[in-house]
Amino acid sequence: MDAFSRRLLAVYLTFDPPSYRSCMMTLRICVRRHRRMPQSLVVDGGKEFESQYFEHLLISNSCVKKVRPPAQPRFGSVIERLFGTAHTTFLHNLLGNTQASKVPRTVTREVDPRRLAVWTLGNLYTFLCEWAYEVYDQMDHPALDQTPRAMFVNGLAKGGERTNRQIPYENWRSSRQNCASLLKETKPAQVSRRRDWRRFSRKPKGTKPGCFNG
Repeated sequence: MDAFSRRLLAVYLTFDPPSYRSCMMTLRICVRRHRRMPQSLVVDGGKEFESQYFEHLLISNSCVKKVRPPAQPRFGSVIERLFGTAHTTFLHNLLGNTQASKVPRTVTREVDPRRLAVWTLGNLYTFLCEWAYEVYDQMDHPALDQTPRAMFVNGLAKGGERTNRQIPYENWRSSRQNCASLLKETKPAQVSRRRDWRRFSRKPKGTKPGCFNG
């Protein structure tokens, strides 16, 4: 999210737990949509933001990482408020949402969320992107007195396009510095009565080592 305009620059949805791969995929989507990366990125103390691959990606694209102070939620109020808006305006309106489960006595067979679970990850991600890039993007924001899209466009008009920071997406895809490492698992092995550590690499078929396809 752009803190100035409250505009959602990139959205990525996956079943995987938080990791530097998800962070890098989000930045990749940002470059694909806007042909640039943020000049500074505010993150929390999550381990996924401490990865050397993630930090190398930021440094190589002149992006400054700023870590917000722990135990001080006001520094994350902008992004945390977005989660509440996403719940009330998007998730709670989907078929099969679990709002009815808060009051079990009112749940009948016809409205039981477990019987109405029809969303796959792909379909949910498609509609989430539509909500983020089209619906939320054109909703009047109370803190801005205008839509996030209008605020973003006005900011570019006043501050300039800064074409020197533009990144061609084709170059981004082919650059090895934007590739993630192999998923490695460390397992102990017994060698000559001594325990030795060997790394076993695992990669999807048909992909280059450590690179994201797409």
